[in-house]
Amino acid sequence: MRLASSSLSRLSNHSAANTRSSDGTRSPWNSGRIRGSLSRNQIAPEVPDPPSFIESCATEEWNRVSVELHRVGLLTTVDHAALAGYCAAYARWRTAEEALRKMADNDPVFRGLIVKSAHGYAIENPLVYTSRRAMQEMLKFAAEFGFTPAARARVAAGIAASEPRSKFGDLLA
Repeated sequence: MRLASSSLSRLSNHSAANTRSSDGTRSPWNSGRIRGSLSRNQIAPEVPDPPSFIESCATEEWNRVSVELHRVGLLTTVDHAALAGYCAAYARWRTAEEALRKMADNDPVFRGLIVKSAHGYAIENPLVYTSRRAMQEMLKFAAEFGFTPAARARVAAGIAASEPRSKFGDLLA
């Protein structure tokens, strides 16, 4: 987490006047603001309360992740809707998984994954689709906040790639 906070200060101090594009010309289009860095005044002044419209397990997830996001300076005033979306997807996924687990306890053969349709055919349990879709939504939001190891690696690679490197820089390391 130390990397994230030091990278944030490095990005927020980055000015468009000192930015060079890949061809060496100065360009405001390569500035930190365009790439998504944050200025200090955008960071939420305190850990925000969860929105009233999310349910209890979504509120628990909000409280769990918002503290850490705020601590490393990644929770800005404009991120509340995205974080609420992540938490709502988490709640949907958790609810579907808990229901599937209860069904699995009563169905030793198919473990609740296959159910009978209204016409009597065996079909995939709709809860499986609900769980899968909620997990996909969670992962999309999680990547935006750097919750997964792959997302953190992409963020770290993006920061390292934006710094100018010397031809002989690797020799000194």
